[in-house]
Amino acid sequence: MQGNTLRSQGSTTGSQDRRNLPNPRDEGEIIMDGLAGGTILDGVAGATFQCQRKTLLVIQNGTPSPLTLCKTRYWAGYGNAPDIKYNLTAQFTHFASGSSIGALVYIVESCNQECRWVIAWSNRPNHSNQVYTKILNACERIDFDEIRAKLQQASSKSYHKNSSLSACLVIDMYASSPTLTAVLTRTSDF
Repeated sequence: MQGNTLRSQGSTTGSQDRRNLPNPRDEGEIIMDGLAGGTILDGVAGATFQCQRKTLLVIQNGTPSPLTLCKTRYWAGYGNAPDIKYNLTAQFTHFASGSSIGALVYIVESCNQECRWVIAWSNRPNHSNQVYTKILNACERIDFDEIRAKLQQASSKSYHKNSSLSACLVIDMYASSPTLTAVLTRTSDF
């Protein structure tokens, strides 16, 4: 769900504003987007409010070729990553299911060669946020197990380049709903 999302944990009786809320025994906790930094407010009509964990991905295509999404792997969470036209920036939100952990693989043409750009992130409770990037040749196999293993050892910044492209990923290290900025440029432009 996007926007303000309510799921009830406390009592829902006695308030017309809450009549459309699901039964608290069915749903679990109340989650509201927009509360800063995972703020928890107790005592509001017997309910608990908590910020939903999510990751905002801002992806900048600084190449003269479009980025075409070819593979996604979401180990935790959900979202719809876009294709990105050349020399444009796009963004999307990956919503957590407890955590927000995923990888995107884009196809890009550079110097008449097809490459694949891997963007991976991990946003978990009680852990620092991590990112991993790699530029693969078209013939290289996409190994999501290897990507996940590298991501688990990564930090809040990741860089990779080949002979024609450079990639840079940065994520807010400790935010519960961080922004991940991913930039792909031609090597001569980096």
